[in-house]
Amino acid sequence: MDQELEKLIDKYLDEGLSIVETEELNDLMLSSQEFRNLFKQKVKLHASLSSHYDAIDLDTLYGEKLNKANNIIKFQPWTFAAKVALVLLACLFVYTNFNKGLDPTFAKVSYSLKAKWMDGFTHKEVMGKGRYTLIDGMIELEMPNDVTVALEGPVSFSLVNEKTVHLHKGKLSADVGEKGRGFVVITPDGKVIDLGTRFGVFVPESGKTEAHVFKGEINVIIDEKTTNLKENEAVKVNDKGIVSETHVDNTNFPMPGYSLDLKLNDSDFEEGIGLKAHWPTAEGYWGGDHCEVVSSFDDVLPAKGSNMLRFVKPHLKGESKVNHNNSELWQILDLRDLDSQLSFGGMTA
Repeated sequence: MDQELEKLIDKYLDEGLSIVETEELNDLMLSSQEFRNLFKQKVKLHASLSSHYDAIDLDTLYGEKLNKANNIIKFQPWTFAAKVALVLLACLFVYTNFNKGLDPTFAKVSYSLKAKWMDGFTHKEVMGKGRYTLIDGMIELEMPNDVTVALEGPVSFSLVNEKTVHLHKGKLSADVGEKGRGFVVITPDGKVIDLGTRFGVFVPESGKTEAHVFKGEINVIIDEKTTNLKENEAVKVNDKGIVSETHVDNTNFPMPGYSLDLKLNDSDFEEGIGLKAHWPTAEGYWGGDHCEVVSSFDDVLPAKGSNMLRFVKPHLKGESKVNHNNSELWQILDLRDLDSQLSFGGMTA
C-alpha cells in the first residue's frame, strides 16, 4: 500500500486531517478493500498502544509533583475505542449501502475512446460514487445540471456527488452550463469552483494544481485564499503553496464536446429546391445520388408536411454496383461565423 495512504490514516488517528484529506479518506474507504483492511489494522494498533500507556504507572515514571499539578494527560482507551467503533460502523453502513446499489448513479458515460481502466474495471452506461483510475484512452461524463466532464488517461479521480469531482492526478476539463453553476473540482491543494464556464484542471505527479479558464470564470481556493480567474487566464501552485500566473493552454486538455444547432437549407424538402446528381460545390442545395422530391409514391405518404425525398438510384452517376445499395445526399455548410465556438479543437458532424 502506498506510503502516502498510510500517512493519511496516521493523520486521521492524530485528528490532523484537512477537509480535502477527509474527503479523500472517505473516497478510499468506499472504493478500496485493501485500504479498509489497512485502516482496521492501524486502528487496532493505535488502540493497543493507548491501552498499554494508560496501564503504566505515570506517577512512578514522572513523579508525584507532575501528577498532582495535572500536567499529565492520560489516555482514555475506552473513549477512543468507542469513537473507533462509531467510525467503523459508519463506514460499514455507507459501504454496505454502496454495494447494494443504494448509492445513486449520477454520471452518464456519453463518450468513450479506447478507455483502459485499472484492475480490469469496465465502465457501464452510468457511474456512481467512488474512485476510478483511467490508465489510457478518454471518456466524457454527463453530470446532472448541464455539466460535461472530459477525462483522458492516465488520470485518477473520484465521483463525490452530483456537483463534485475529486481529481487526484491527471487532467480534467469541464463544460458547465448555467444550471451547473457551482460545480466543484477538488485537488490535493484545494478546490476549483465553477462560475458558469469551460475550464481545465491539471494535477501532475508533484501534486501541484494548475487551473486554466477557456471561457467564463472560476474561483481557485488554496489554503482558504481565493483567486478569481476569467477567460484566457491560468494559475499554478508551487511547492510552497503559492499561486502564480501561467500560460493558458487549451490544446493540452481533453475537451468535452457540445452540440451546435446548424440550419440546413430545405431540411424538410418542403421548398422543393432543385436536387443535383453530383457532389455539391456551393452552399444552398442538396447534391449526391439521383433522387427526387415527391408528395407520394406507391401509396407511401410523407410522415409530416407535403413532400418527401425519394432516392432513384444508389449512385450519383446512375451506374449500378454490386452491394452498393445505400444512397447519400450532401450539403456544404459555411462555419466561418462559428470560428470562436469551434476554436477548442476537432469537430464531428
